[in-house]
Amino acid sequence: MFKKKARSAEAPPHLGIMRELELVGIEDLSDHGHLRYYPKGALMLDLLIDYLLDQVLEEGACPVKSSIMYSLSAKPVKEHAKLFGERMYQLKVDKKRYVLRYAACFGQFSILKDAIISYRCLPLKIFELADSYRLEQSGEISGLFRQRRFYMGDLHVLCRDLESAKQEFLRLYAKAYKIAGEFGWNYVAMFNLCRSFYEDNKDFIVKLAKVSAKPVLLNLGVPEGKYYWVINIDLDFIDNLGRPVESVGMQIDLGNAKRFGIEYIDENGKKKHPIIIHAALMGSLERWLNNILENAAKQKKIGKLPSLPLWLSPIQIRLLPIASRHINKALELADQFEASRIRVDIDDREISLQRKIRHARREWIPIYAVIGDREILSNKLSVSIRGEKEYINKEMSPKQLANFVLKKCAGKPFRKSYVQKRISLRPVFA
Repeated sequence: MFKKKARSAEAPPHLGIMRELELVGIEDLSDHGHLRYYPKGALMLDLLIDYLLDQVLEEGACPVKSSIMYSLSAKPVKEHAKLFGERMYQLKVDKKRYVLRYAACFGQFSILKDAIISYRCLPLKIFELADSYRLEQSGEISGLFRQRRFYMGDLHVLCRDLESAKQEFLRLYAKAYKIAGEFGWNYVAMFNLCRSFYEDNKDFIVKLAKVSAKPVLLNLGVPEGKYYWVINIDLDFIDNLGRPVESVGMQIDLGNAKRFGIEYIDENGKKKHPIIIHAALMGSLERWLNNILENAAKQKKIGKLPSLPLWLSPIQIRLLPIASRHINKALELADQFEASRIRVDIDDREISLQRKIRHARREWIPIYAVIGDREILSNKLSVSIRGEKEYINKEMSPKQLANFVLKKCAGKPFRKSYVQKRISLRPVFA
């Protein structure tokens, strides 16, 4: 009992990391559970958005934008909302009741019900990055783990029948595991499904379990017909407190096409309701950032240096001029790196080189390079690269260093830095 109490009082490591790295804070002028992103955190969030968009565009998805509020007097919204009533933000406008969206379903389904869809269009994939609102209990809210306002990337796939939906679902399920592997973690999986669906589709369930490559938990106690879906899968990341962090959600939906009036025209000219797959391949991006920071903290536990993926690091190279006379050279090199699509900054403060190095390491800077008289004369930089257990020291020309970074980040999205190049000109975000 004592162990359990001590554990429950322990704070998840990501809370300290997001403050120390000046990424994210709590917005105290808003409702509980709303976040604010400082420049470095905003950059990471936008890069994750870009990454997710690349993933769904690979699938042939069509991105859309829709409203964040929907009328509760609309029958399909009202019926769908019955399942999530206690989690909804509600508001009144001109004596009418509205709900803030808690996923992208309403907006995408509204677009799809008005579309003319041929069987030739299927599978049809629609995607939206939706800022979403869920009125979570105040005691459940914790940093990036659970919020009331968050970004959710929702992919919906319209399929002509259950068999084609199962094939598409299996492929997207495997893709969710592949994405997690690129970030350095695996999942534990929980399958929630109706017993009848399980009995009729055992081979399909086995194929899904094989993708997981570890035991999965089956919950066959879902009441028949209660939900719009026949299978709902949660893929959970396990954080440093042993908590499951629901990170991916996928469903096969048999009910919402009829509820919202979504139809396609088959080869005989008849109107039919499609099967809909829901696939949040990265879940909420706040939770994804939670997983990245928690995963980094796990590395520290086993004696490794915590770090961020190089392509996602707010600063990829930091230049450390030894004295003020070396700053101009640092500025010149910084311009060259930026022209190569590399994020770089310069520690131009009047402090010792050792302090600059300590600060770079404390901020998880993946690469820093010292610039002094010797480096300027030789056109070789004294480079330190953050490794698994320590920084690795090398001599590299600026071109070699740029090529090293670009090779490591190949195929990943890029954005310019969101902070001032010279550290001496930056505010400190608390």
